Amino acid sequence: MVFGADRECEFLSAPRPSTQETFSGQPLACLEVLGRTMVERTVQQFFQADVEFVTLLAPVALSHSLPSFRERNRALKVKLANDMPLAIGRTLNEYSRNGIDNCFVVSGNLYAETDLLDFFFFHREAMRPVSRAVDHDGPLDMWVVDTAKAMRFDGDQFSKDVNSYLIGGYVRRLDHPADLRGLINDALVGRCAMRPSGREAKPGIWIDSGAGIDRRARIVSPAYIGRGSRVHEDALITRSSSIERNCRIDCGTVIEDSSILANTSVGIWLDLRHAIACGDKLFSLAHGVAVEISDPSLLQPMANVVHAAPARGNLEVIEIEEENLFPLSTQEEAPARPKWQLGANLIQG
Repeated sequence: MVFGADRECEFLSAPRPSTQETFSGQPLACLEVLGRTMVERTVQQFFQADVEFVTLLAPVALSHSLPSFRERNRALKVKLANDMPLAIGRTLNEYSRNGIDNCFVVSGNLYAETDLLDFFFFHREAMRPVSRAVDHDGPLDMWVVDTAKAMRFDGDQFSKDVNSYLIGGYVRRLDHPADLRGLINDALVGRCAMRPSGREAKPGIWIDSGAGIDRRARIVSPAYIGRGSRVHEDALITRSSSIERNCRIDCGTVIEDSSILANTSVGIWLDLRHAIACGDKLFSLAHGVAVEISDPSLLQPMANVVHAAPARGNLEVIEIEEENLFPLSTQEEAPARPKWQLGANLIQG
């Protein structure tokens, strides 16, 4: 979970380790989305709102999943706990003793675009112990609480005597792996304010630091290529697809309307459509099920990949500070091809 505080208001958020909110053994909030995890983005959101202090509070069982932050900040503190409701209550008590009267409590599995300062003033004027954010689909895991009056975080207390604050902006609950894909697509096409890491090399195409793209590969906007990833010759990335950090897309493979999560290698001459891939796990968006791919020539974690030296002059490593020198297509569509043909295996949701 995450707390963020100034002298008047504080913030708390955490990924919850339930079955539906994980993929490939990782909490959804700790998976990188367009270059950054939702936990990191949430922390940044509160720092950008001039919160002076943030505490990330997470279950001990998730300690291996906590993200690395691109920017280090001394105002960020990380705590692990076995009993999350008790730990949150103790943190509220600690804040109260330190003179912090109010605290934001936010789940790491929530992305919401709202005016945090307006929410805070709404809560203060309501003069109730707890104010909870809601949208048109119902309550959200986002509260402002009086630290002196809400010493224990539990469902009963946080649902009683609560003032509701309506969020009219963009909201995405990360309750299911498909929600990750929905958020990525919305960000790439501009339906929300979230933007990919790196720089926009061409309209709708974001390239992060150290990415390598073969001159014969095609990237069709909108799309994202993450840090240190490699896209090999004749590969095609299209229809709002994202390739996260340290991935490899092998020769001739088509990634369409899909997301390849960090440290994943996708094999040669594959069609991967309407899916999320992570290591050797594949989630079908159409069927809502995840399967494990046992054939490493199709899908495998990058830790198991033996890197072949790229052909000189074809694969370019892109740094954020450099000018874009490689050809990218922003208008072309993927050529039609049969679902099954010699040299082209289909992985489709």
